Amino acid sequence: MEGDIKEIVRDLWGIRWVNYTQLEASGTRGGIILMWDNRVWEGEISSIGSYSVPCNLQRLQVRIRTSLGILLEYMHQMT
Repeated sequence: MEGDIKEIVRDLWGIRWVNYTQLEASGTRGGIILMWDNRVWEGEISSIGSYSVPCNLQRLQVRIRTSLGILLEYMHQMT
């Protein structure tokens, strides 16, 4: 997937409190989408590498169910 995928991420996550980052697919390598509930986690993406999305997330002191979703997306399935 390329470009702005905000609506796709919200459809996948199902709630509006989602933050995400993505590593776009390149050639035959699939991309990475990292999603988290911003009511539960806060943090920053340190950098986006060729094969990884390193980030520092800290849990907020909130009493709700936590979710951290990782979805590997392959371009050939989406086109």
